[in-house]
Amino acid sequence: MTYQATAWLCGALIMAMPAPGCAQDDLPEPWRDREARDADAVRTVTILHILGSERLSVPELVLCVRVEGGKDLPRGLAQRLVERGVSALPGSQCVAHASGVRVKGTDVRGAIIHIDTVSLKASGRAVVTGGYYVGGKAFAHATYDLQHSVGGWRVVGAVVGPRG
Repeated sequence: MTYQATAWLCGALIMAMPAPGCAQDDLPEPWRDREARDADAVRTVTILHILGSERLSVPELVLCVRVEGGKDLPRGLAQRLVERGVSALPGSQCVAHASGVRVKGTDVRGAIIHIDTVSLKASGRAVVTGGYYVGGKAFAHATYDLQHSVGGWRVVGAVVGPRG
């Protein structure tokens, strides 16, 4: 079977059942790791939304990002943020105190943005929980509703929970 025929067969059957001889590498590039790419895109859009809606002054603060389970910022997500003009450190590089967030070993002020959960829905929607902490009473947590359209992912709603 030719590569094109195998890729078409794999793509057509991937949702229904695994086809014999269909490996991840047989799929055309657009179908590889789509869920991982969508999850990264959703995280990126949510982080940019938090930065814009909360007016966190990034030039004055070093941005640290934590994702699901308190893990550090994945390299791919860091690159997506840089492409959009936002520089960020892994979450483990910042320490949160009641008086504020600081970059480890320095007096440099920071802000921690956390993405706690990402749930991709088959309907082209996603639900993300997360928020930010700058220190003291400067924090927020929300649930964000995102929709995928021709232009990509965008936040279409947010339910803000605790805020300080």
